Amino acid sequence: MVTNYLDNVSFELRKKQDFLWLKELGKIFCVFDQQDSGNISFGVQNGEKNIL
Repeated sequence: MVTNYLDNVSFELRKKQDFLWLKELGKIFCVFDQQDSGNISFGVQNGEKNIL
C-alpha cells in the first residue's frame, strides 16, 4: 500500500495516483478509501459548500 496525500488528508491505495486535478474543485477535507466496493470518494469544500 502507498500513502497518498491531498491537502492535509492522507489515504491508502495500492499504488501512487495523481489526484491533483481534484484541487481545481476545491479543498479536500476527507477521503473515503476503505469501501467494500473498492471505490474511492472525496469530500471537497468549495467556498461555503461541502461536496461529498
